[in-house]
Amino acid sequence: MAVASQGTHDLLADAIASLTLWKSSPFFVQISGCTPVPNDPLHSHIARRGLSGLIIEPVFARYQQLVQQSQEMPLVKAVHASISGIDGQRPLWFFNAEAFSRGILPPHLATVITFAQESLLADISVLGRATAEETARDLLASLLDQTMVRAVRLDTLFREQGVRQVDILRFDSDGYGLDILNAFDFKRARPAVIHYRHEGLSLADRRTAAELLMAQGYRVAIQGEDTIALRDGQAIVSAQTPSLLVMATRLLAEGRTADALNMADHLVMLNPEQAEPLALRARCHQSLGNLVEALEDFIRVRDLTGSLTDHLPFVSAVLDQVLPRVATLFSECGFEELARYVVPVTTLLPDHAPFLEVATRTMVLLNRETEATRCAQLLLPLRPDNELCLHLLTTKSRNERDWPTFRRLVTALARKANSIVEPQVRQLLILELLNLLICPGRPEPEDQRLVDEMTGITSQLAASHVPDGNAEKDAWVAHFDAVSRGIRLAEELGPVPTGTAVAPARLMTARGLPITPAGLQAKAKELSAQTVLLVAADERYFRRYARLFVLSALRNLDVPALIIVHVIGGAARMRELVDVIGIDDDRLILTGDDFDPSQVTTTCIADPQTPIPNLPVAHFQSVRFEQADYLLHALNLPVFVADIDCLLLRGVGDLLHRMQGTDVVFNCNDFARMVCSLLTANLLLIAPTETGRAFSGFLRQYLSLALSRPTVSRWIDQIGLLLVRNHVQTVVPTASIDYFATESDINNIVYRQLISPDRYRFFALYQKFYLPSLAPLIRSWEQDLSLSPSTLPWGWE
Repeated sequence: MAVASQGTHDLLADAIASLTLWKSSPFFVQISGCTPVPNDPLHSHIARRGLSGLIIEPVFARYQQLVQQSQEMPLVKAVHASISGIDGQRPLWFFNAEAFSRGILPPHLATVITFAQESLLADISVLGRATAEETARDLLASLLDQTMVRAVRLDTLFREQGVRQVDILRFDSDGYGLDILNAFDFKRARPAVIHYRHEGLSLADRRTAAELLMAQGYRVAIQGEDTIALRDGQAIVSAQTPSLLVMATRLLAEGRTADALNMADHLVMLNPEQAEPLALRARCHQSLGNLVEALEDFIRVRDLTGSLTDHLPFVSAVLDQVLPRVATLFSECGFEELARYVVPVTTLLPDHAPFLEVATRTMVLLNRETEATRCAQLLLPLRPDNELCLHLLTTKSRNERDWPTFRRLVTALARKANSIVEPQVRQLLILELLNLLICPGRPEPEDQRLVDEMTGITSQLAASHVPDGNAEKDAWVAHFDAVSRGIRLAEELGPVPTGTAVAPARLMTARGLPITPAGLQAKAKELSAQTVLLVAADERYFRRYARLFVLSALRNLDVPALIIVHVIGGAARMRELVDVIGIDDDRLILTGDDFDPSQVTTTCIADPQTPIPNLPVAHFQSVRFEQADYLLHALNLPVFVADIDCLLLRGVGDLLHRMQGTDVVFNCNDFARMVCSLLTANLLLIAPTETGRAFSGFLRQYLSLALSRPTVSRWIDQIGLLLVRNHVQTVVPTASIDYFATESDINNIVYRQLISPDRYRFFALYQKFYLPSLAPLIRSWEQDLSLSPSTLPWGWE
């Protein structure tokens, strides 16, 4: 009764075939992980062998699919529940849609649903580049959702459903297989066949499960990732095989094919490692028109003997019937039936290009990505220009992070003339390739040539696109074109920056007194300032966040510093805006310009998922970097450039010390390694070094060029940070670039509330942050600074 490892033949199919010889309609119970579809191990037997039974499915969407499909199988009933040791409810965990719409997680994880929450947090590598484990787990946890599912004991369920006997028990373990076996009452029901996937079980649990079954009198075999257990007497080798084989052969010759098949089935079950019964059964299947089954048996014959030489006439005859049948099914849209032929035919004819083309398209139409990709791998060497193959294998290489293959395939897709693929789909793939080429740093000359070629193709696709009433598609085309133009704009930067930054139109102290640029320099010397904190916003954002930012900076700065709040378009109302902040402190300076949004003619473009208010958002986001260039040259101090909806929660003295000798420090968003978002514009530190000044000058020049064009990407500030970083590394090879620690210096995780005030130095609020939760912290800051409590905005109190 020892555990045995078996070959490639289908033990489950053989066991069910043998079982149906002595029981006309066996009753099955399958628990989770399987549905009555063609790739389910039980599917063909449910219909062909007349099986009746229960399918227990905890995932509601799959349960609904089962209910719909079970209408064609009246003997099968679906139950929405999960098996547990106690009756009640239990949580089912999955990643929410935001994780995939924001590009944080790879698409294949969208189908992962499990009761084991910890399994979803275990593999932090799905987030991409190496990330601090604690931060990565926090991000994964923030992306989880759950739904409650009924939990029920097996005996409770069997009593409710009137189950008296179970002949076949099948389940996928998902780590709980041993629990299911322990919960099964073998005194009440002793299935003839037990089949389960043991992939989720530890080695110790696999051994325990096998010992439990053997203790119940089962013979246990391991086949790949599956375990099958047969009750004693189900697989006894018959000494009468030769005579039975002769009898079955005679029955087939006499035209009694059904009887011959019945006997051949039994012989295969009794002798799974012998080729003769399989070959005979294949011929029976062929005579009855069961062409798929015939091919599958011939494949097993080949696997056992290493050759089909002795059976070539029969195999050729089957294939001669199959190929016209496949063509007919495809023309008549009989894709479900056609799909049954794919594996056996591609196994026997792996270089038959016409069939592979049909098979690949069929699997795509049926949304069976794994099978479609397998066919594409076989077809691409035979049809190197097949666009569908290129797309499928591009997805595969992306999911497997095989970037050299991804690069080769996307390049081939981009260069393909007369493509049938929508332009925005090709543009997206090109942008993914550009991410690979640009994001890591300065591209090598060969990579830069490919960047130029790809951005040119993207622009050509946009120029040749004819709007067809699909507004979303048009928006994607325009978005990708705007990003591509932003990338190409870097070509206009030379060896040194051109132009100079100008002083703000108006400067004012916290007391409402005008101050000149020279007075600003004098103020910095008077304070012995070691750094500058700069934020900028239009008046709407200023009124919402300025006091909050200033409070956090004044309360938590640990070195002498200037705090500069620039109001875009606010020069004429500076005195009023000083009162909005309402804090009298020598370290605080307000600046403003005469920017008039109504004079902007440049169209700001974003993707369809990012709505843009009727405002020149790209201009608003770029102003702070022009101001940073001015302050860097005027004050000769390190300049922190932050979003106004950031908080300073810890001092910066140790950070300045740590970054001594560094020219520029970026906020690198490892969770979104894309041109538009790799370098997040909510925090930047520029040192007053020669290279730091060059960087700020190039960034000012780049943004000025971008904003002067007819269209500009809504993300142009972040595109500019990345491209100017690469440009500086090209013209100044010795440039010292560093990055903030995203587990302690700045959060790139979106929080709803401030969890720990001591964890991050700068804390970005983002749009989903629940602002009223900050009220106690604001009151404590005001008390520490001896300020009178202010009236909190937004209806906080």
